[in-house]
Amino acid sequence: MTRASYVHGYSASEATRLSDQADTLAELLHHDTRYAAGSRVLEAGSGVGAQTVHLLAGSPHACFTC
Repeated sequence: MTRASYVHGYSASEATRLSDQADTLAELLHHDTRYAAGSRVLEAGSGVGAQTVHLLAGSPHACFTC
């Protein structure tokens, strides 16, 4: 089985830009975002997952569907 690329076709440079943007804004956007252990979170429109990384860091025992 091969790994599929992102369906909307973001290039590697665009994925890097989005990740850099998410890293820059993480403290402002997610400083108080926490989900309880066992929470199930639907992150609609997660794109390349740049924000998801920060949500997971703050709520490591929540289950995310992106």
